Amino acid sequence: MKASFKDMVIEIAHLFFPFYALRRANKIVDKKIEDLENGGLNFSYMLGYEKLTPDIAEKYLIKTFESRKSLEDKAKANVFGVTIAVSMIVGFSQIFANANFHASGFAFKVITISLVFYSLLSVSIGTILSLLVLGKYNRVYDIFPQDVNTKNDKLQLLNIAVNAELNSLYNVKRNNILYSSYGLIINFLVALSISFLIVIMNPKQQDLKQEVSKLQMTNMKNEHSLTLVLSDLATKNNENKLLLERVLKLEKEGARVRSQLRKIGDH
Repeated sequence: MKASFKDMVIEIAHLFFPFYALRRANKIVDKKIEDLENGGLNFSYMLGYEKLTPDIAEKYLIKTFESRKSLEDKAKANVFGVTIAVSMIVGFSQIFANANFHASGFAFKVITISLVFYSLLSVSIGTILSLLVLGKYNRVYDIFPQDVNTKNDKLQLLNIAVNAELNSLYNVKRNNILYSSYGLIINFLVALSISFLIVIMNPKQQDLKQEVSKLQMTNMKNEHSLTLVLSDLATKNNENKLLLERVLKLEKEGARVRSQLRKIGDH
């Protein structure tokens, strides 16, 4: 069955803003948690717990702790990834500074700024969601000595099953949050990459490169002409120097001739 246009719009909205789907999914989980905390026995993870012994049921409880730890490790990795994101943003800002961005067209500026803003929003919300996994949703249900009832295995089994089910539901919430966080971080990378390509392929930037190339060619021609002029001046300067030496020599010869003429006149 083909999806309607409305469904497609909703899917696209969830792709770009996954926290809306997250909120709806976690509302369902919250309702199940509330029902269990109020004495309900609507199990999914511990469905069929009645057939287990307390020792075996406790192993399922331990598995929920292991799942929680795994999810928290992934959340920590997400938070650590923010440092890489910050480095990418700093590098991208330098590209902006060198890309003659202020000379670009209005549409280009709007598209690029919107993508950069969305990428920053995505990585910020993704980081906050990961921190929520480590903080707000760091709730754990466990059995304590007062919960152990050696005289009533059924009651002890029920306590273990309820705690394991609650832990499982909180793990589902953590997983939903991490899934949304991953989606937002991927969106950040995609949006920033598209912004980078747009800036690099900007026609204004290409025109600027061509203009710089033309100026460099003109400058090379001017330098060549200047070299020729200087060479010509140096040649003429050498010729003038030789001419000056000949004039001085003639002057000296004339002085010698005049001296001899004076001597002849005296006789």
